[in-house]
Amino acid sequence: MPRRKKHFLTLLEICIAIVLLGILLSSLWGMYRRWMVTYQTQQKKQMYIHKVLFLKQRLEQIAAFMTEISSEEEKEKNVLFTPKEKSEGFSTVCFSYLAAPDSDPSFNGRVWSLLYLDPHKRLCLATWGSDSKTRVDVLLDSVSSLSFSYFDPQTNLWREDWPGDLEHLPIWMRLSTNGEESIDLLFRLQHSLEPILYLGKRL
Repeated sequence: MPRRKKHFLTLLEICIAIVLLGILLSSLWGMYRRWMVTYQTQQKKQMYIHKVLFLKQRLEQIAAFMTEISSEEEKEKNVLFTPKEKSEGFSTVCFSYLAAPDSDPSFNGRVWSLLYLDPHKRLCLATWGSDSKTRVDVLLDSVSSLSFSYFDPQTNLWREDWPGDLEHLPIWMRLSTNGEESIDLLFRLQHSLEPILYLGKRL
């Protein structure tokens, strides 16, 4: 019975196998990189959406406090004004209102809040309690510009400032930002059963 010859791999066959393996690994690596880029983009977008929702929630809360009518025992009125001093070249807005019960006794009762842009280009809300204790919430990161406007019910016109000597509140306050995403929010600041509206959300 004749013996069968053993077949050894030639150099050409080895080279072809290495080339095919390289092509396969390169394709798999490309698919993995595309998946990672998509995943990171989605994660970043999701984190930003959470921050925008937090911003809306905090400002909705203040708008709700501003629309409440003070009781007879509460002599101070809800106040809104734009300080003359700007922060990072942009306007700020200051509120005074009767806050909801807080776990920190310093922030129970009437508080003052300032909405401003800090040196790190973050939209912040600073709140002062009855004993001058301060709490700062970062509402949004990477904000390149910030602007406010107010609808005056006495003139039926929008204005970019709200002096402290005005004895009435604006009907609407509008907040606009530019940065990673542009945000345009509209809040009602006088007592009404109408819901708060949002304009030009681009998420």
